[in-house]
Amino acid sequence: MSAASWWVRHPDLAPDSVRRAQVLFDQKGEGDQSWPVVGTGKYDKVIVVITCNAATHYRVELGSAVDPDQIWTEGDSCGGPNINTYESPAIDRSSPPVTVHVTAPANTKYFVTLYGLTAAKPLPTTTP
Repeated sequence: MSAASWWVRHPDLAPDSVRRAQVLFDQKGEGDQSWPVVGTGKYDKVIVVITCNAATHYRVELGSAVDPDQIWTEGDSCGGPNINTYESPAIDRSSPPVTVHVTAPANTKYFVTLYGLTAAKPLPTTTP
């Protein structure tokens, strides 16, 4: 099950940033795979989540037309028991990510989810 599906069923367990974000991409994969992604240019940041069927090293890259690994995250285990999220630096809206590439060992099954996050707007202030 993907993190997106889990958090829809258990919103009280989702991180605050995920509750404020929009799912852009939620895909099941295995081993090394790439997919196109759309809509990232409307957001200030992206949140990347990967969950695997076993503890293993992984790398997730979000590439733009100019830079194939513009935004990336990697780690030694995407197999739980915790679900980790990666919040990107600010997106260059003139060259937003258009691909998602996952590097994982062959036969490693996973779900990769990408959320779009808009910066929280400050509350208006009033002067007495």
